[in-house]
Amino acid sequence: MVRILLKGADACPVIECDVCRLPITDHKNANAAYVHPSSEGTTGECFHIHKGCDQKLRERLGVQTSWQPLRTHLQYLTINVGLTPDALREDSLDQLG
Repeated sequence: MVRILLKGADACPVIECDVCRLPITDHKNANAAYVHPSSEGTTGECFHIHKGCDQKLRERLGVQTSWQPLRTHLQYLTINVGLTPDALREDSLDQLG
């Protein structure tokens, strides 16, 4: 789950494990687990979890889940919302003035 953590005056987005509710601070120790969509054009629910929380998630859902490394998931997600490497570069150049 994406949450907002208040640090002083800053609102900082963080990813919290959907099972244990602790923050995910190392992408190498986390996955995006999901219930596979049932048919073309449909969506399935997605969960951000620590690698050690996968069995508890499957038990809670009562179904088998698929997964991908959190790093890969975030890369695909940014591309799927149009935040391509070129767009990131343009944003960086715009911020520099």
